[in-house]
Amino acid sequence: MLVSLVVTPVAAVVYHHVAYQDRVYPGVFLNGRDIGGKTVAQVFTVAIEQGNYYEGQNLKIDVGGQVKNYSPTAFGSHIDPAAVVRHAFKIGRNGDWQNMLRERALVYWFGVDIGSTVYMDEAAAVARVRQIAAEFDQPVVDASLKKDDVSGKIQETQAQAGVTIDQAAAVQAIEAAIRTRQAAPIVLPTLMVAPRIPSASKAAIELAYILSEDLVVMLPVWNQKDQPQEPVEAFRISHEQLARYASVVEEKIPDGTVTLRVMVNDESIRALLQPFSSSITGTVENAHFTFDEASKNLKVVKPGRPGRAIDIDATLKVIEQNLRSPGPHKVTIAVKQIQPPFSDSVTAAELGITQLITQATTYFRGSSAARIANVKLAALRFHGVIVPPGEIFSFNQYLGNVSKEDGFEEGLIIVGNRTEKGVGGGVCQVSTTAFQAALRAGFPIIERYPHGYRVSYYENGMGAGYDAAVFTPVADMKFRNDTKTHLLIESYFDPAEVTLTFKFFGTSDGRVVMISQPSIMKVVPHAPDLYEPDPDNQLAPGEVKQVEHAVDGATITFTRKVTRGDSVLINEAFTSRYVPWRNVYRFGPDFVVPEGSELATPEPTPDPAAAPTPDLAVVPVP
Repeated sequence: MLVSLVVTPVAAVVYHHVAYQDRVYPGVFLNGRDIGGKTVAQVFTVAIEQGNYYEGQNLKIDVGGQVKNYSPTAFGSHIDPAAVVRHAFKIGRNGDWQNMLRERALVYWFGVDIGSTVYMDEAAAVARVRQIAAEFDQPVVDASLKKDDVSGKIQETQAQAGVTIDQAAAVQAIEAAIRTRQAAPIVLPTLMVAPRIPSASKAAIELAYILSEDLVVMLPVWNQKDQPQEPVEAFRISHEQLARYASVVEEKIPDGTVTLRVMVNDESIRALLQPFSSSITGTVENAHFTFDEASKNLKVVKPGRPGRAIDIDATLKVIEQNLRSPGPHKVTIAVKQIQPPFSDSVTAAELGITQLITQATTYFRGSSAARIANVKLAALRFHGVIVPPGEIFSFNQYLGNVSKEDGFEEGLIIVGNRTEKGVGGGVCQVSTTAFQAALRAGFPIIERYPHGYRVSYYENGMGAGYDAAVFTPVADMKFRNDTKTHLLIESYFDPAEVTLTFKFFGTSDGRVVMISQPSIMKVVPHAPDLYEPDPDNQLAPGEVKQVEHAVDGATITFTRKVTRGDSVLINEAFTSRYVPWRNVYRFGPDFVVPEGSELATPEPTPDPAAAPTPDLAVVPVP
């Protein structure tokens, strides 16, 4: 009896295995359809029948409330019948006998639906969803500005948020619906897209301000006494043209959004301001000093004066602030002060001035009142001048303008090979005195010219050949302060002795200066006296006036050696070549020219269209 009970279950298992050797075990379903007991061919047929679902318009997609039907194949999905067969026949046939029996029993009693083996083409699904999104998406609108063609006013285009399909989530939802053959519509998820530029209202207000009025730029002016006057208009940019000088740019802000910012084109306005730099003038003037040898302090004899210059950067800043504000656009060009290098508060200790280095004096008694006045006026321009270490002193630079408007009088000046009337006669007395002081101080002479002929005024002092002619801008007298301290120049006119003295203050560096006596060579006798009619017709009948004094020509040389300790700093020779100069007289009507003299007679009256009248011709008097 026991043997019978054991054999019966075994026989049942064997029978079940043999009976379903080529068939699907009972309890297996394919998308709800029982395929238990079916052969390979039968399961394959069922799988193909179920694949028809993917060809039909069986997928409902809800986009923004509108439902459209699609076939699953439109998203790259299909069934693989062979894979379905393999899956179905694999159930109950995995592992050892115990596992297989257990799986068969569970399937038999509870059943299992293997579903279709669906293949999805991810790229096709993404492409189809992207196509749907392109038809559905509502584009985002950024805030922007535009100018109304009729009114010319600036208008803001309001920002609008956009709506777009969440494409990644949509692909996942569609794939899940296809695998489960979902019958209900698939609602595709959407996203709100915030505008990149949410507002342009601030830029609209600023731009409206900028274009509301003409920009008027005023130029400050001063009178001859350096007193400020009412500014005058420099230039104007009409409100229509101001649009060319402004631009709207995007600017990212910390919250991640972008705002619109109005930029004023500073460089374009700078180009308009630049030409007015020369209109705003005010020369910087250093303070002038004298040195008190007792206290070793400086005394201000002429206060310094700051200069003026256009401050373009400050002007641009004010213009931009003005343009961004309501009201008239009227701006005055900003001016900045330029402080002099040597202000009133500078001290002798700061400059290294401790003592008198040298001085030179020239004598010019017998000069005309006009010449003396010019010497005195020109000398004042050098009184208290400071020359920094290493700087080249230019006589003409400090002399400045020489004109009647500047207080100079008309006197005799050397022009070419003649002495003529001109403004500033006597200035060379000052340059000669300064030259002699520079020689004595041992400074390198950078530029110096002798006069055309010897003048006694310049030889009453060091002697002949130590003069220095100046004539702006052709001839200058220059020397270099090659010491390590500043040089202070003082000039003194003595009306009683009719002398001019230049004093140089600084700190001696131990140099020793040796200047030789002049060597006069190649003397050329002067020509006979010359008489010429008075060109101004100011002389009475028979009256005569001497206007030139005779002097022989010569070549004059002197040497200078500057040493410090065992070192030779300068070893040079100065050579001056002077032409001979005759006595020249001017006479009035009925004057009889002395025998042995020469008479200058005017050339024939030239054609007005021809060149200027040449010098007077010279003919001997028998």
